Amino acid sequence: SLRDIVRRVSEHIAGDSEDSCASAKEVPSSPLTRLIIYTTTACNLRCTYCYVRREPRFMTLETAHKVVVKSLAGFPRIRAVQFFGGEPTMNMPALAQLCAEFTEACQMAGTSRPILGLVTNLTLLDEPLMALIRDYTMRVTVSIDGPKDIHNHSRRFRSGRNTFDIVTSNLRRLRQHTDAEITIQATYTRKHWDAGLRLTDLEEYLAQTFHTNSLVVEPADLSQGGALSNQSGIIDPAPTDALAEMICEQSRLAVASYATTDPRMGNPLIPRVIAKLIIRGACSPLFCGAGFSTLAIYPGGELYPCNRLAGLPELKMGTIDDLTPFQTECFRSMQQRLAEVNKGRFEKCRCCWARRLCRQCIAKTFYDTGTLGPPTDSACQLATRNLETILQETCAASTDEDKWARITQLVSTPAENR
Repeated sequence: SLRDIVRRVSEHIAGDSEDSCASAKEVPSSPLTRLIIYTTTACNLRCTYCYVRREPRFMTLETAHKVVVKSLAGFPRIRAVQFFGGEPTMNMPALAQLCAEFTEACQMAGTSRPILGLVTNLTLLDEPLMALIRDYTMRVTVSIDGPKDIHNHSRRFRSGRNTFDIVTSNLRRLRQHTDAEITIQATYTRKHWDAGLRLTDLEEYLAQTFHTNSLVVEPADLSQGGALSNQSGIIDPAPTDALAEMICEQSRLAVASYATTDPRMGNPLIPRVIAKLIIRGACSPLFCGAGFSTLAIYPGGELYPCNRLAGLPELKMGTIDDLTPFQTECFRSMQQRLAEVNKGRFEKCRCCWARRLCRQCIAKTFYDTGTLGPPTDSACQLATRNLETILQETCAASTDEDKWARITQLVSTPAENR
């Protein structure tokens, strides 16, 4: 039964110290796993669910240089750098300089260069951009929201012109002329629901149409009038319940795929949970890595905890113009503020069986509630329901020796090497 599974999980993870999910008394030290750099906040599209609604700004070459020098000074071994926007390819000079300087600086230091990634709408693909992707072996995440009519409804040029044909044509060209690792990212909205498409239907469409299992399919943020809201921004109860069912269905099929030769690795929570069951390891008291393992830098050099919180003045952590930007009082005080938002501080988290496995987006909580605090009750219910599904499917797979061997090998491989 599920109760037995949860009991065994709790006993297994009890190998962690009792204080491992306790309230953080000190700012945790953490390697910088992901540095998100906004080359610009400008975009040539107007997507219906976009949360970047601020005036267009472009990173200067001077700021780009400071970003490289000071980021590597503060964090010599950054695992991944992700170029973001807006549409990051609308500032090619800064994008090219960042790629070149990160590569040169790491070569001179004798350290591994961060994995370079690009999140793009792929409407501006030209030869210089393809050359940049080839020269720096960039990983490319392309936004495609599914069938043509749905994609064109949500992702149009600012003029109102459709984008699906341009994006899919450019995707074919990118594959023909580069060896880039490409991930398709889709945002599930009310438009999909009204068309009778579930999350897993959208995944299957993308996998079959674009011949890839490197997929990230997520609902638009409900707190911002996104996924299953009606036009007035009020969430309809029935679709919201259905969303929970669809997320669990998505997790169920993902775990099953891990036992095959063609796994779908879009959801980072699932391998993290399974790895936790196998390896145990320390349990972070934090809900997510924002401000610690993840940082974002805005076009003007402003520092923020993550891309979802970038541009909010009240959550600014400093600026790259500071002499030692990751050691300032502003940076440290914001980290302390973020560290106080942890599982050990809140009664409902301390009493929750899932606390050692749970991950929550503090940015979503911030948009839901207007504060940095614990997840809402609805977010907790969804998280525990999804974790129950993952655990049930994992335990079922563990009874098959061959399947379990494939799963354990997969989740034990570092994410960047999968």
